Order: sequence, then C-alpha cells, then structure tokens
Amino acid sequence: MSNTKEVVMLDEEKNTTVHLPQNFMRYLKYTTLTSQQFNHLNARKQYHTFYKYTKSEIISYLQAPDRNELQLREASIYLYNACSYYHRVIDHFAKMLTYAYALVPSKFDQSKVNPEKLKSEYQKKSVILENMAIRDSFRAPITVAMREDVSYNYVLESKDSFMFRALDPRYCQLSSKTDNVYDLAFDFQYFDTNQTMLELYPPEFTEKYNIYKAQGTGMRWQKLEPRNTMVLKANFDIDYPIPPFAGAFEAIFDIIDYKSLQLAKTETGNYKVLVMKIPINEKGDFEIDFDIAQNFYNQMGANLPDNIGLAMSPMDIDSFEFEKSGTNTDADLVRSAEQNFFSSAGVSNQLFNNEKATASALKQSIICDQAIIWGLLSQIERWINRYLKFQTGSQKFHVVMPQITVYNEADKADQYLKAAQNGLPTKMLYGATLGLDPLEMLSMNYVENDLFELPDKLIPLQTSYTMSGDAGRPTNESQGKEVTEKGEETSDRGEE
Repeated sequence: MSNTKEVVMLDEEKNTTVHLPQNFMRYLKYTTLTSQQFNHLNARKQYHTFYKYTKSEIISYLQAPDRNELQLREASIYLYNACSYYHRVIDHFAKMLTYAYALVPSKFDQSKVNPEKLKSEYQKKSVILENMAIRDSFRAPITVAMREDVSYNYVLESKDSFMFRALDPRYCQLSSKTDNVYDLAFDFQYFDTNQTMLELYPPEFTEKYNIYKAQGTGMRWQKLEPRNTMVLKANFDIDYPIPPFAGAFEAIFDIIDYKSLQLAKTETGNYKVLVMKIPINEKGDFEIDFDIAQNFYNQMGANLPDNIGLAMSPMDIDSFEFEKSGTNTDADLVRSAEQNFFSSAGVSNQLFNNEKATASALKQSIICDQAIIWGLLSQIERWINRYLKFQTGSQKFHVVMPQITVYNEADKADQYLKAAQNGLPTKMLYGATLGLDPLEMLSMNYVENDLFELPDKLIPLQTSYTMSGDAGRPTNESQGKEVTEKGEETSDRGEE
C-alpha cells in the first residue's frame, strides 16, 4: 500500500469537502518541478566502487558479452575514470555534436493553412523545445551511451523546466520500441531494499511498485510509460548492451603493462649497490676480524641515500643483464601500444598529440569518426519528434537535425548561407549552425528589425577596403578548389 494519505480540502465557494486522490501532492510537486533531489542529504552516503578487472578476465567476458553485461559496463566505467586515453576517445565522440535543429510543420497542406494559427502554434512548440534545452540535456546521456552502450533516462518536466534523471542500468532493460524509439522496463524489486528512495522518484514509480507488491514477482519488471522515458543505444544494430569500444580494452591493458615495465626499469636504473669485500687468506680465513668489518659496514650503511644499497661478501659479485633483442626501446613499445589502442578503437591517433598530422589528414579522419555518431543523432531526432507528438495542438511539428558537429559546422554554415542567397529556404538551418534555436531566431529577428530597426541605423564605416573593393588575389579555398598539403603548410607560415 502507498505511504501517502488521502488529501482532504475544503471548497469554500460551494461549502463542500473535496477528497483528492492519493499521491496528489506528489503529482502537484512534479507539475511545478524546478529541481530534483536524487539522494537523502542526511542519509548515509553510498559510495560507488568499480572492480579492476584483469586482462584475461576482460578477454573471457568479450567471448560472451550478452552474459557479462554488468562486468563489461563496470570495466568501461573504471577505464573511463582511470585511463586518459580512453576518456579522451569517449569525449571525442560524445562532445562533437552541436545538436543544431530546425522546427518544421508536419503534413503541411498550404491550401488549408491558417497563417496566424500556424504562427501561434509554431511559437508554442518553439517554447517547448527551448524549455528542453537540447544542447545541455542530451550531453550526459550521449556520454553514457558512448561509454556503456545504453543510457536509460526518465523525463522530469514542468511548464518552465526540463531534465533527464539517469536510471541505474542494473535495474533497467530494453523492452520494446515505439515510433522506432527504444522503451525501457524497470525492476521494481529495487525499492524492496531502497524504500526511502521511492519518494524521490516520480509518481509512476510508486504506482507500479504498489502493483508489484500486490501481484508479486510476475510484475517485478514493468514497462515505464514511453512518453516519460528516453533511451539511447550506441550499438543500435544489436539487441544487448556492450560498450562501443570494448574491443579496445585489451589494448588499454597493454599500455598500462608497458608503462609499468618502463617505470620499473627506470627505477632500477637509478639504484646502485656497493659491495664490501672481506679479504681471505690462502687457508680461507678472514684477514680482517668479522666484528670490525661489520662495524664498518654498519657505519657506511647509516650514511647512504635510499637509492644506494650496501652488501658485504668474501666473494666476487657479478651482474647479468637481459637486454631485449632488436632496436625497440621501452618508449617505442609504449608508443606502439598507444597506436594499437587507437587502431583497436577505430580512431586515428592524429587527433591526439600528433605533431605530423596536416589539416587534410585530420579532416579525413574526422569524417570517418563523425559517421559513428550519426546513429545516436538520429535517435535523438526521433525521440524529440515522438515527444512532440505527445504535445497538444491543432498543427503537428517535427524537428530536423542535420548532421553537424563542431568539426564541420563552419562548412555547413557556408553551405546553408549560399543556399539561402540562391533562394532556398535554409535561413533557419543557417541560424541553427550558428547556435540559434528557432525561438531565438524569431526573437532576435523581431528585436533587431522591428523593435529597434537596426538594419537602418547601423551604417558600416568607410574604409579603404570597402571603398576600393579589392579583396586581393583569390585563393584555392575561396574558389572551392581543394587545398593541397603543401598549400596548407604555406598558409600556416603566412606566405602568399
């Protein structure tokens, strides 16, 4: 049974008593949501720890990834926190999207449209999307998806706020698809040992937990309402979770091993050992009294630094070193292991600390990397469009999210600008590449053109450049021709 009692209120106008349903106050709280508490502040804090798996364990888990979901996910989180290489690769993909979008009417029939009504509906939907704060809201979920493959989230919203609450993947699983968007089921047995946490979750969890308590283990897993959930899956071509870069885990351990060997050899090279040889005569007797020799040994040992050892022996002591064959040094082996990691991850190391890479080589490498992230971008686009279907209004809308990242946004902006100059309807897309949402475009356009009439009041200053119209010799780039690597080097030196 629910811990929430029935709410009784007095209607003074009708002089009657109103009996409100259970959980009414919690529903009211979520309709005016501006913040969300995730933990009881005065409760004992629970710390997250991750086991450091061995290389052999990782190899065995990869042989049956669907049965070792938990281990592979925890290994990925551990490596993300402990290995800078892995962290940078995940962030490289997770942070490249700009989430640029344009809002477009759906099933648009120009012959039946009411311009004023369409304009009003367009502004309402633009406000909803602005409230969603797409660029900020999706950054954490997409990072989790690139690190763990699946990101499970619950939607918390009110009239003026919107956020995702990340759900513990140990108690979530993919259940179905709605409008080609993933849905999730939650394990309500979680609250059997976390009763105090139930009140911090939205009302749907209390309702379905009560169903589970009433009907038993058959209702342990229940599908959450699709309109309240948001799921992203990086490996959308398989139906079980596996970290996208799990194949590179073994290479990460190689880097760690080689660095440990290099450090051990460096430390060993800084040590020295002094040997005090006690002379012996032909009969094998000590020529120096052993107590005297030991006294000198103790005195010398007390004054030596930590990296110098001392030994005493009547015999000669020889050293033997096992040199590695070939010409590879320890530093070469570490660099080779690092290169192997980037190759295993399918990412060019030219993006990470490579001084020899030219702009053309980097551009081609980034094009390949961008292809990996388009799958997640399309999932985000489909989820937002499903979200818009749940909104009221006579006219339906959908968003268009072009394939734009921080690496190609300048090129895309140039394409949309030229298209707009030739009469194509790409002004909204051009504004999106500049970081403007539809509502910002409309608001700024009104303020600049209608309210303050800035185009008529801002007059460019006269300069020799604007008066002569001489823009200098055209470059290959300005003419749309491909820039060669030699040309890039010349440009970098500032030569004409």
